[in-house]
Amino acid sequence: MEARRLFIGTGRVLNIEASEVSGPFFCKAENDLGAGRSNISQIDVQYSPKHTTVSVSPSGPVPEDSTVTLTCSSTANPAVRNYTWYRADGGQETFIGTGRVLNIKASEVSGPFFCKAENDLGAGRSNISQIDVLYLPKHTTVSVSPSGPVPEDSTVTLTCSSTANPAVRTYTWYRADGGQETFIGTGRVLNIKASEVSGPFFCKVENDLGAGRSNISQIDVQFAPQILFSSYCTKTTDQLNCSCETVGNPSPTLQWYLDGLPFNHSDTFAISNEPLNETGLRIIITVNQPQWRNLSTLLCRSSNSLGSATQRFYFYSLEPQTSAQYQVTLTVFIIIVVALLVLVCALLLVNRAQKTRHNLPKGTVAMSQLLTSGEGNEVPNTTEDDISINASVLRQEDVAPPAAVSGPNNADSASSGPNNAEGADKNLEKKNEGGSDVVLRECELEEQEQEEEEGR
Repeated sequence: MEARRLFIGTGRVLNIEASEVSGPFFCKAENDLGAGRSNISQIDVQYSPKHTTVSVSPSGPVPEDSTVTLTCSSTANPAVRNYTWYRADGGQETFIGTGRVLNIKASEVSGPFFCKAENDLGAGRSNISQIDVLYLPKHTTVSVSPSGPVPEDSTVTLTCSSTANPAVRTYTWYRADGGQETFIGTGRVLNIKASEVSGPFFCKVENDLGAGRSNISQIDVQFAPQILFSSYCTKTTDQLNCSCETVGNPSPTLQWYLDGLPFNHSDTFAISNEPLNETGLRIIITVNQPQWRNLSTLLCRSSNSLGSATQRFYFYSLEPQTSAQYQVTLTVFIIIVVALLVLVCALLLVNRAQKTRHNLPKGTVAMSQLLTSGEGNEVPNTTEDDISINASVLRQEDVAPPAAVSGPNNADSASSGPNNAEGADKNLEKKNEGGSDVVLRECELEEQEQEEEEGR
């Protein structure tokens, strides 16, 4: 196949501008008889490196830390004598190696890069190339807008940024609650309402290869002071100790007040301050051998540029009881317990007697008379329900007593019966003589039964 010929001029003498494309060439001469042509000649045109390019092998995406081969190509006359590789770091050029072929370990910072080719006439450089390195998310950071202090309940914009290949597909936000992570939202940009518990927080990012997370960040939320529930007071015989704890941003100041007047460290009051955290403060007052017993007006006041808070303190005595105080207290306690027991027993006895009177059958009167008139005045083993009767019951039932009651104590019993009414006529007295004896006998039986119970 005949090579392509390009016409470049006519005449026995031809002036041309030498360049890398000047040759090869030949001339052709013609007369009336025919034509002839010269041999192919070449002009030795010298020029600096041109058409400098870079090839990457393998050419597709490569895993991080794998080996990649870079090749630099260029045309030049005289030939290229030096190949140099650089990484393009913004407006700077960072040297990474030399040689027409360079083997490097692929990483997120492998590119962009280029090569330079040099000969005796000058230098040429390639276009910037990039290795497609795959890696999980790195350099994850959080930005807060506005970045300075913000008022409580204002809106704050959080932005999560990360480098990754392939690109990040999910952004998740968490609040760092001690050792726990509390979910608060998703998305690369998150708008939240600033509060004293807004932070610390961080974001997590994920791509197809893995996940990365940012450092913990904090929103500078400003809020008025608050006095914490952990504040307390204790008082002993020798010392009074009060601790007042507060939080606020800007950091608050603490002041003690007694009877409405501020007081500071002195020979009587030992006052010290110590920080709790970035926004917290504790103030402690110690009083040795206090000369007062009632300090209900002792106040702690916390204040900053946004407001103030006040707490009144109450004292919990830790004084041990003396021996005399203990004995008096114990004696009073025993007396109260005994009195209550006696009262309960009395109420039970009254209740029992009332139940017995209400439940007593009519035939019990005759039985009681027979029992009290037995031979030898022997008292049979009977129950209290059988002998609980009085003269009024006898009168109401109109039960006639026996004609004679045996026993040596009969006359005395009749004359001394407690239930006989004074001033009654003799006929009634005689009629109820036996009944009175029954009543006396009942009292004797009740006393005997009580003695037996006490003996048991």
